[in-house]
Amino acid sequence: MAIHQDTAAGDRSTGLKGNVVRALSAAGIAITQLASGPNTAFLAVLVLLWTAVTAVTSPVGVGCS
Repeated sequence: MAIHQDTAAGDRSTGLKGNVVRALSAAGIAITQLASGPNTAFLAVLVLLWTAVTAVTSPVGVGCS
């Protein structure tokens, strides 16, 4: 999902420095989105395992919750 922020023509840097800053900013956003995926998946697996253990142990009366 790309995020486009429109700026006024006077604010926009047109030189090499502006291009580098925009490229690094876009790369940082992309890396952040990539890094958040595995963390969310790991958390979901932990919650699934906790739910499974609770479901198995609840009839015995030793639930985790």
